[in-house]
Amino acid sequence: MLAPIRRNIVRTLASDLPTEEQERLVIGTRGLVEPEIREAVRLWSKTGAMPWYEGANKRVPRHPITGQYFERPLAPMWVLGELRAVGFRARLIRPDFTCIFMPGKLKLGFLRIAGFIISITHPVSLFMSPWLEVLGEKPKGAINGLSSRLSC
Repeated sequence: MLAPIRRNIVRTLASDLPTEEQERLVIGTRGLVEPEIREAVRLWSKTGAMPWYEGANKRVPRHPITGQYFERPLAPMWVLGELRAVGFRARLIRPDFTCIFMPGKLKLGFLRIAGFIISITHPVSLFMSPWLEVLGEKPKGAINGLSSRLSC
């Protein structure tokens, strides 16, 4: 999905390189943003070195222009730790399956049964829950008692 954007950036910057080398740069710059891609192409053109190539497939994909992460895996305990670090009281809550819309009564029934099982086995069922719900509450008096709910 993002390779065409990186490919256009690489082709613009390295039009003199053979197509195979351009493709290697496209693959090797996965997860990098445009300034980093520019630097990678410059380094490759001058030295032939591509130190960022190893591990490119393990990098979380980012939009090459905006730098936005499209999908970032979140560990529940990490999310709780981040919220607690900035002063929230944070806890995992059971996923709410009552608001699900699904066309077809059979599919909806199946999903509600699966949701019920996941809910009653919480937190053991976190590994199979389709989403994560964290409740973060700011202590009273701090930022007008702000309460925030994050669903991922």
